[in-house]
Amino acid sequence: LVMERVDAGQISLDDEVTVSRAASLMGGSQVYLKEKEVSTVRDLMAATAIRSANDASYALAELVAGTDYDFVGLMNARARELGMTGTHFTNPEGLDDPNHYTTARDILTMSRELVRHPKVLEWTSTWIGSMRAGSYDLFNTNRLIRDYPGADGLKTGHTDKAGYCLTGTAVRNGVRLIAVVMGTTGELARITETAKLLDYGFRSFEKVHFAEAGSEVGSVAVPSAAVIDVPVRAERNLVAMVPRGAANQVRLEVRPVNPAPAAPVSEGQQLGTVVAVGPNGEDIAAVPVAASNGARRANVFVRAFRAIASFFRGLFGGGKAK
Repeated sequence: LVMERVDAGQISLDDEVTVSRAASLMGGSQVYLKEKEVSTVRDLMAATAIRSANDASYALAELVAGTDYDFVGLMNARARELGMTGTHFTNPEGLDDPNHYTTARDILTMSRELVRHPKVLEWTSTWIGSMRAGSYDLFNTNRLIRDYPGADGLKTGHTDKAGYCLTGTAVRNGVRLIAVVMGTTGELARITETAKLLDYGFRSFEKVHFAEAGSEVGSVAVPSAAVIDVPVRAERNLVAMVPRGAANQVRLEVRPVNPAPAAPVSEGQQLGTVVAVGPNGEDIAAVPVAASNGARRANVFVRAFRAIASFFRGLFGGGKAK
């Protein structure tokens, strides 16, 4: 939420924040902020990302939303937007609460959004950072970045009820993997188990480009167009992680928008999606498709003929099986 507002120009990393009494009283992992101390958003983000500072995250919440309560509302709303169906937040600092919970899948979803911000990875890959004009050292709570090749984040967590948790991310040969480990018994266990997951991922899967942005991937039927089948192109790269050696078992399927598109169609108009379908029939990746060229509307006689032909195909069993 903070980084999205920085990107939107609503706040700046150089903005100054006056620490409230409530923020200064946060327990757990902290950087010992004092009431009325003035810090920058940059320092508070560094303290949160590197040191897991509860007081810094609370101060940022108040900056963004005015109160911790209102910030929690933003957290839950964003979680819903991201499809985090197993998550409910009750505070901005992550301390134990019966109604504060999440799942490994939801943490992955959230982490995937977070790594879109290069500045976050700059912080989370820092072993020893600093704040307060360099006078206060920030020691990273995530030993993975020191012990695992290619690791550059992402976030530790620990409470008595949650155990030792870690979302670890690493990059090798242009492939980023994210592993989520929850509820382990100690610092060493969470590092070891996260490393095992990442090793498994890098060993067992490969990133495959199934279609490049702008390449034609098939066609979409537009019944009212002069030429029914309108060629479509991928609007973004279609990339998926698949088991090593299984790329040739993946097929591409173009699915039109619903309801079906109608003519006239303009070049670049979005007409559906192209989906990479895995060996077991599961959707593993999808990107929008757009018309490669325009398509004019068929004249009234052609449309009438098609309607009559469609009627008789249905009447005599010539329609598509359902």
